[in-house]
Order: sequence, then structure tokens, then C-alpha cells
Amino acid sequence: MTNNAPFQHAGAAPPPPPRPPRRRRPSLGGPIMLLVTALLISAGIGSGHLPPLAQWPERASDMVSQAASGEVGATSTPAPPQSTAGLITPASGSGPAPKQGLREGQDYALWRSPSGQLVRWSCDAPIRIVVAKGAPQGTATALRSIAEELASVSGHRFTVSARSESERGAITVHYAKPGVSIDGIRVTGNEMGRGGPRFAADGSILRGVVVMRDTPDNRPGQRRGYAVLKHEVIHAMGLDHADQSAAEVMTPRLQVGVMGNLGPGDRYGLTRVGCW
Repeated sequence: MTNNAPFQHAGAAPPPPPRPPRRRRPSLGGPIMLLVTALLISAGIGSGHLPPLAQWPERASDMVSQAASGEVGATSTPAPPQSTAGLITPASGSGPAPKQGLREGQDYALWRSPSGQLVRWSCDAPIRIVVAKGAPQGTATALRSIAEELASVSGHRFTVSARSESERGAITVHYAKPGVSIDGIRVTGNEMGRGGPRFAADGSILRGVVVMRDTPDNRPGQRRGYAVLKHEVIHAMGLDHADQSAAEVMTPRLQVGVMGNLGPGDRYGLTRVGCW
């Protein structure tokens, strides 16, 4: 498939009937929700809703990537981050992005809880990004680079570390072969990755999950793999899809002309769920 081939957004399957609420500890403020998106390698392939999770109702939407021949996925390696350990904080002189006439639902989109509150991380502590066991070499370096950029745009603080399991209070990044279930999420068919937040009824994010397709063309040191990883991490921070016509990272289909470069809508959306 060439880079100029047309791409179509796959239709989502009808949502499953809501699962009955389960009793939760009062401190969580209600049922925990999961928002997850899937990024596909090929056009016209849709997964619909995720298989039912054991404890969480979910909403899922399909994404179709700018499917690439080899030259798109392997031409660029992200620059190493300025700091490789410890707390990642906003760069000096950074601040909130201006709205500049941007429209929600067009240039950026935000997830909201059933009560209408923004789905977002607390600013009281850094967001921990956790690299799960088995991730490809270079994943932590790519995530630190991504975290540095997102810190300066959102005002959030981050840490990046390695663990072997999904953790409460963290965005855990897994790489898995197609069909392997991780934390109730599986990458199937030609999907490049899935990602999203788990959040309480008041919109506060409890943890995020990213599952990346573990194939040689989706490595974090490659241009496309890095862009997909950034896209999924941003979903785990609370952003939904911008309209496909916008020049943004968060469009439903990856755009070769964007390929991981944050646009004005991405930046403003991250400001809305940020700490400025």
C-alpha cells in the first residue's frame, strides 16, 4: 500500500448493553470506566467494541492508521531526552497553549465522565509511566522523550520506570503479540495499539493502559512506532480523537505529514486536561 492510498474509518459495532453496577469502595466515587481506542495498520479493518472486561463497562472507538510501506516506519529515531532519570517537569518558559479559535470536536476532543466532568489526572502527584516487562529496547527512552514534551505542554510532571504488571496510579505500556490479552485488552488483526484511561465516576483517572502491537514495524525507535506510542499515551491522559481533517496527532488516522508532531489542537487539549 502506498502512502497516497485512501483510508476509511471502520464502522464501530453497536455498543453492548450496559453491565450492572458493582459495589465499589466509597473512595473511588463510583464505578470505574475504561476508554480505549484501537489503531490499525490497514484501512477498512475494524474491531468494534472490546471484549467485555471483568469489572469495567467500556466505550471503544476504532482508529485507522496511515498504513506505511517500510520507508515511513523506519526513517527517523526520536532524539534522546534531556533527562533520562528522575522527575520530568515542564521546561523553563513553557505554559498553557492558547485556544486560538480551536473548536472542540474538530481540532481536539476530550473525554468526560457520565456526569459531564473532564476525564483527567490529578495534579497532586506526578503521572508515572511504567514500562512493562517484555517491551522492546528503547521503549523507556522513547517514553521519556514523549513525557518531556507532554510535561511542557500540559504542566503535568512525569516519571518513567520499569515494572512487570499494570499498576494503579500509572500509565502502563505493554507490547504484546496480536491476540494476547493484557489487562483485559488485546490487539487483534492489524491493530497497531490500544490505549485509554480507567477513571472513576467523577472523571479522575485511576490508571492508564497502553497495549502496543509487538511487531518489528511498530518499534518505539521508528518514526511510525514512536508516533503511535505518543498517540496512545495521550489517549491515556484523557484526549479523544480530533476530526480527521485537522493536522493533529490525535486524528483517527495517522497522517504522514504529522507523524507525531503535536498540532495546536493537541496542545490545547493537553492544556485543558493539564495543570496550568
